[in-house]
Amino acid sequence: MNGAFKKIGFVFSQFPCYDEVFMLREMSRLRDRIDILIFSIRSARRDPVSHPEAEPLREKTVYAGLFLDLRVLRENLRLLLLRPGLCLRTLRETFRLGWPDPVLLLRSLAVFPQAVYFARICRENGVEAVHGQWATYPAVSARIVSLINSIPFSFTGHAHDIHLRTAGLARKLRAAAFVVTCTGENRRHLEKISPEKGEGKIRVIHHGVDLSLYGPAPAPESGPFRILSVGSLFECK
Repeated sequence: MNGAFKKIGFVFSQFPCYDEVFMLREMSRLRDRIDILIFSIRSARRDPVSHPEAEPLREKTVYAGLFLDLRVLRENLRLLLLRPGLCLRTLRETFRLGWPDPVLLLRSLAVFPQAVYFARICRENGVEAVHGQWATYPAVSARIVSLINSIPFSFTGHAHDIHLRTAGLARKLRAAAFVVTCTGENRRHLEKISPEKGEGKIRVIHHGVDLSLYGPAPAPESGPFRILSVGSLFECK
């Protein structure tokens, strides 16, 4: 998506999320350049920690329940009654994006009602393109919005979402206007999954850090040189 789009929607699993600071930095910089709207599938209240940089973005973030939110129910009934063909086609595509992984399939279908509501918010706010900030449920939600609103969609693939939970990934790659990932190895991996559409569509954008925010501590006169590294200790990593 280029400068031709004046407003872009970004779908997150959860925003803000305390251990996704790299995405928070990205949104903070994008906000200074383009008009953005953020959609969070899950509520951010589940995290006891919130980075101060996230506060200015909360007013641009849309939250909605999955099933019991009356706004979501009304919009799904409206779509089913007024555009039943589009509703069924989009639901069928959602099924295909999760098949044959039963967990991914159920969760993809679970975000369908919420994504229908997000599509309405996008129309009301003039969102011209939508981007999923993971290749799993955010990409599915973005795809649903794009089908309902007839706008381009794209997504970012990071780690487990393109290496472990890959059901429907080739289909997403074919449908997306473009795909972003953070390493050259990830790009080569995605191009193998969908070789007929992958070349040139997948773009590497490395996660950056504003080095002006950090400075080295005074070097010790003696003793070992210490480095602190912070990360998540998961088997897949």
